[in-house]
Amino acid sequence: MLEWNPSISVNDATIDSQHQKLLHQINVLLETIRSHSEKEKTEESLKFLDDYINDHLAYEEVYMKKHQYPAYKEHKQIHQTFKKRYKAFKIELKTESNEVVTNNIENFLANWWWNHISVEDQKYQDYIELIGKVHLKKESENFHQTIQS
Repeated sequence: MLEWNPSISVNDATIDSQHQKLLHQINVLLETIRSHSEKEKTEESLKFLDDYINDHLAYEEVYMKKHQYPAYKEHKQIHQTFKKRYKAFKIELKTESNEVVTNNIENFLANWWWNHISVEDQKYQDYIELIGKVHLKKESENFHQTIQS
C-alpha cells in the first residue's frame, strides 16, 4: 500500500490534495486487482482513476505554464508517456488479468508515483520557489532603493 509522505509535498495545497486523492485511488485500484474483486469493481476504479489522472495532469500542466516553468514541455511529455503506458496496462489487465499483469501494473504505478512526484514534480516546485525568492529579493532591493533616494 502506497502512503502519503509530507516530504513529497509540492507546497501547493491543491496539487498536494490531488496527489493524496490520486494515491488513495491507486491504492483502491491495486486492492481490487489483488483481491480479485468482481470485474465491475475494478472497472469502476479504472474509470475513476482515468478521469482523475486526466484532470490532475491537466491542472498540473496549467500550473506549470502559469509559472512559466522552463521544462514544461519535457514534463508534459513525461505525462504523455505515463498515459500511454497506463493505457497499455489497462488493456493488458482487461484482456489477460493474471499475477504477472497485476505485479507489473502495481510496480508501474508505485514506481511512477514515487519517482514522478518526488523527483519530477519537485523540480517544478523548486523552480517556482526560486522564482518567488528572486521576486521577493527584487522587491526588497527596489524598496531599499526607494528609501535611500
